[in-house]
Amino acid sequence: MTSDHIHDKPHTGQDAAIELMAELVDTLPSAVLIFDRNLKLLTVNKATCTLLGYDNKEALIGKSLKEVSPNVTADRLEAYEHVLETGEPVQIVDEVDHPTVGKKLWHIQVFKVGEGIALVSEDVTEKDAYHRLAEMAAQLRAKKRELEELRKGR
Repeated sequence: MTSDHIHDKPHTGQDAAIELMAELVDTLPSAVLIFDRNLKLLTVNKATCTLLGYDNKEALIGKSLKEVSPNVTADRLEAYEHVLETGEPVQIVDEVDHPTVGKKLWHIQVFKVGEGIALVSEDVTEKDAYHRLAEMAAQLRAKKRELEELRKGR
């Protein structure tokens, strides 16, 4: 074997840090997808595999954005292109109807990474429902106070 093989070299502090960072990304509960400039998948984390029903990353690598997310909207594509062109990150909250996942509300953060982009997606469907319930409860409390004030004014 040649000394160019990565496993033949002693690990430096930087090598260890890179491995730790990769391990961190792989264990995040949010889906992480990294695409090249042509929006072909370069890598994903375990949460993405689980979410999309794949046993391993290799089954997803090389797929296009349209293959991974067939119902991607023109607005989302435009936002991704914006990040590719400008390097400015964007955040999107979008209801996505995915054939594997179903209809859910997603918070998607898009970052420029190398020549491509990284997407960090979190399902916020339940958080949104909880937020709406909390708002409705606050409105009901306010209406109750109004009714109590009206009764006192009789």
